[in-house]
Amino acid sequence: MTSDAPLVEQRWASSVGQRPRASAVAVSAEVVVAQERQTRLVCRDVRDGTVRWERPAGVTSFIEIAGGRCLATSGRTVTCRELGSGELLWRVENRRPVKGFGVVSDVAVMGGWRGYSPVEAVDLATGQRLWSRRIESATAVDWAGAVLLGGRWEVQLLNRRDGAQIAQWQPPEPLAETHGDAVCSVVDDEFAVVRAGGSSVWCLGRSRPGVVPVATHWAELADEAPIVTGDLVWVREKHGGAVIFTHGVRGGRRLRPMLRRRATGRIVSGATRHATGTLGAYVGTGSPVVPGVVRAPGGRFLVATEDGALVSVDPAQGLVGRQTSVGFRPSELRALPDGGALLVTKNSLLVLDPVMP
Repeated sequence: MTSDAPLVEQRWASSVGQRPRASAVAVSAEVVVAQERQTRLVCRDVRDGTVRWERPAGVTSFIEIAGGRCLATSGRTVTCRELGSGELLWRVENRRPVKGFGVVSDVAVMGGWRGYSPVEAVDLATGQRLWSRRIESATAVDWAGAVLLGGRWEVQLLNRRDGAQIAQWQPPEPLAETHGDAVCSVVDDEFAVVRAGGSSVWCLGRSRPGVVPVATHWAELADEAPIVTGDLVWVREKHGGAVIFTHGVRGGRRLRPMLRRRATGRIVSGATRHATGTLGAYVGTGSPVVPGVVRAPGGRFLVATEDGALVSVDPAQGLVGRQTSVGFRPSELRALPDGGALLVTKNSLLVLDPVMP
């Protein structure tokens, strides 16, 4: 890692061989679990990278940590292990490969991608099947204890224990195709946001039937769920930078326009006004931004680019600040519960600690 004034300090790093799928890495307050070398499920202490346990595993698509358990999918198989020891608690075999997987409170929800298999729910404690519904959907999201699912044209909210429908929304555009990953993100117990169309984000309210436009960008946005950090919503462009705007559901502050300046030879910022009138900020880079946003000291945030840079962004002041080269090719940046950051690269995991500017 090189920089005259680093934005982060490296806590530890581990080689994982071939880069794991982003959804095949999970974090908790104590551990990081990832597939390593396409053959092992490895649990490491988040503080120093020490291996707590490792178990043989096939190619893994999804890993989730919930309720003191670690759940992983490989092909048609879902396994549940005790998080502290790696002991196998239960195993479920599905009729088809699992293409969508999420945990909602005490229930694991799987399947539904493109309608090839039904959405099924199992009890987190026992693996017992609870319900099955033929719904075309992406990965489930926990919305105040209910199952939030987005399909091609609609979003549904289901009771997690019996699958009964609680609410339904139909944005005027088709939902983004995430290839099984989540398409919705929760703002709070009342509101959620969803990616739809080529360049739009819509807001859902549990107590209202319709959808409300949040923002529409001039360029195509990435087919993935937005990231919510307080009053801010972050969405990547499909082939470029990142867009930041306020969702406004709680009367949040309006962003100050990004100052047009060059922090380096490649980082450029400029103001953008979205079609809905929400004032946002655009962070343009010479290399595409990878998924993920991490809070940093001093009200700043960090984003990463595909060419191996961490970039400091201050939305409140409208500034794109310094950047640090990490010397790798990142594919995802993940926030850790202890304030650190996990950077997934081509062949390694790096745990970093943001530092004061």
